[in-house]
Amino acid sequence: MPKKTIPESDPQTGTGPRRRHHGGRAERLAREIPLRSEPLAYNLNITTENEGEAANVAAVKATFDELMRTPTLEQGAVMPDACPAGPMGTIPVGA
Repeated sequence: MPKKTIPESDPQTGTGPRRRHHGGRAERLAREIPLRSEPLAYNLNITTENEGEAANVAAVKATFDELMRTPTLEQGAVMPDACPAGPMGTIPVGA
């Protein structure tokens, strides 16, 4: 059975599959998409009643701003019970 020829992507247009060949087998490569320079706008549905809550909301907003730079996201909303859930850019609990 003849081997199939796998076309490389056109570097000018970026069309077609991108593949790297290793000893007769092809491996599909992911195309890296850079982060947005600014975060998309999102709904911030949360209020504060004391300094502790204000610090919590500031941390949620900072991580959500970073998260909303992700090029595949289209919308976002922070719910009233949101709290930080990990390193910067991690989806907050309640988001």
